[in-house]
Amino acid sequence: MKEYFLDTNIFLRILTSDDPEKSLACQNLIRRGINKELRLHTSVIVIAEIVWTLESFYGCSPGELREKVEMILNTPNLKIENQDLIAEAIALYEDKNIDFIDCYNAVYAREKGMDVIYSYDEDFNKIPWIAGTEP
Repeated sequence: MKEYFLDTNIFLRILTSDDPEKSLACQNLIRRGINKELRLHTSVIVIAEIVWTLESFYGCSPGELREKVEMILNTPNLKIENQDLIAEAIALYEDKNIDFIDCYNAVYAREKGMDVIYSYDEDFNKIPWIAGTEP
């Protein structure tokens, strides 16, 4: 079966319903994936872009964003690279009030056995299991 990649705007149409016609078309596409008519994939970059857009342009709170991202992560038959890391990062994002990308990078580093992140970003110091340090 052929595989298809879903870009950020497909999810945004569903999550915001800002264009009802496009939202319905996107919902139908996802439904076809759930029903195993299509193999659907997306990436961590798409999830990051969703978080950024919903936070910046739609004013979603971290709790709302976590709920929306978890809804995507729990979509049956949707393949997402590093899905477990994304779930952990979005929970950390909500808990620590740190940029989602920083949370993902911290979780990713820990997954790879690293406990230090070189950065000038002091937010890493809010995460107890990672040390942020300047070069």
